[in-house]
Amino acid sequence: MIDLLLINGTLITMNKERSIIYGGAVAVHHGKILDVGLTAVLEVKYEAKQLIDCKHHCILPGLIDVHGHGGHSMFKTIAMDNLEQWIPIMTNTYNHYVTDDFWYYEGKVSALERLKAGITTGVSVIGSTPRADDPIFALNHAKAYNEVGIRNVVCTGPANPKWPKLYSRWKNGKELQKKLIIKMY
Repeated sequence: MIDLLLINGTLITMNKERSIIYGGAVAVHHGKILDVGLTAVLEVKYEAKQLIDCKHHCILPGLIDVHGHGGHSMFKTIAMDNLEQWIPIMTNTYNHYVTDDFWYYEGKVSALERLKAGITTGVSVIGSTPRADDPIFALNHAKAYNEVGIRNVVCTGPANPKWPKLYSRWKNGKELQKKLIIKMY
């Protein structure tokens, strides 16, 4: 017995011909697609714990979002009345006024938003410009994505110049400051 059988949908495939299968079905077991074909064929071939009728719906492959920023899901409407100020405000916020846990919870919101939009793989830069003074930010963001079940590439690296940069993080209600110096060789 398989976990899931989606039936009666319009399947948008990723095969070489880019076929569209009307009245199509998808067999899924342990989170993996086992088979794709006509509903009449797959209903006979598989018994499923869960059957979802997708009549009047499309079943399509997961989409890939190749550009995103960790942090932005939680702060979308900040400074919307002055977009020129948005990046400086957000960069300052990410670099000085968020906790380690912020990156986990923001990652959860971001992953769920992407999943709702059909995105199953994404890329996230941590902050407006990469926040790379400690791996905990990227690790917490990646942990949240993993829990949701979306593949995600987390990007870090040195932020734009001027150097050195002063960063802050909040632990147990206290601000901890760190100066990060990048040496160019």
